Amino acid sequence: MPDRRLISIHPRLAVIFDVLFSFVLVWWLTSVHNYWLVAAWFAVRLIWWAGLVNFVYYPPYISRYKHFISLFLCNIGAVAFLVFSDPSNIWISQLLTIIMSATSFWLIPTRADSLSIMEKPHRRWKFFMSLFGIIGIWLSVSALTIFQIINGQNVVWSILLAGIIVTAISVWEWAEYGEKINNKMIQLAGVMLLILVEIGGIVFLWPIGYFVSSFFLTWVWYITWLLFRFNLSATGIDWSKQKYFLVSNLSLMLIFLVFIVRWK
Repeated sequence: MPDRRLISIHPRLAVIFDVLFSFVLVWWLTSVHNYWLVAAWFAVRLIWWAGLVNFVYYPPYISRYKHFISLFLCNIGAVAFLVFSDPSNIWISQLLTIIMSATSFWLIPTRADSLSIMEKPHRRWKFFMSLFGIIGIWLSVSALTIFQIINGQNVVWSILLAGIIVTAISVWEWAEYGEKINNKMIQLAGVMLLILVEIGGIVFLWPIGYFVSSFFLTWVWYITWLLFRFNLSATGIDWSKQKYFLVSNLSLMLIFLVFIVRWK
């Protein structure tokens, strides 16, 4: 059945609405110093998106529900960046908070007769928003650990909870790229969880900042997620091609850790 609504907002107009509303919310958060108000900020932004997603025009091959889930994950990253950013570079977090969601509305095709291939930029941006949320998850755990808001056994449970959430996002993104949820995917998800918890436990012991540790953990996650995605495909992993990808990323990681990261 065609999607008939009394109100249908053009995606480009939705961009303007979202930028203006996000700007107000970012300005509001700068004066918030209470965790409950931060939670309220998070909820208000989700309620705004729920209404906007409901009234914006979507072509039939793009899901409103999946877009909202990506916005939800992106909001996790936005809150983490805004709360834990240094005052000297808070403007970067504010800019990311505004443009991440607005771009997702901009990339919605404006015509129903557009080829479904037009979904690809929107799907890739949704993946990027999920990745932003993953950075926010690790950033929050790392920052709360460094500030000793969580300590002792709570750190272990926090890493485990973060690993479970990130693994769930991994499964979601595999399914988004057409992979079927089956026993093989569940097994790989279990391996993913084990890798994330082990690597997270090691990285959080390093004397580095929480932005660096969250970025590094997300980097490891992306490489693992991508290899597992290839493994889930019918053709499997082509190691003749992926070995260059792995070697280059490992080399960049070493350069990053040795020459760029400031160890305390």
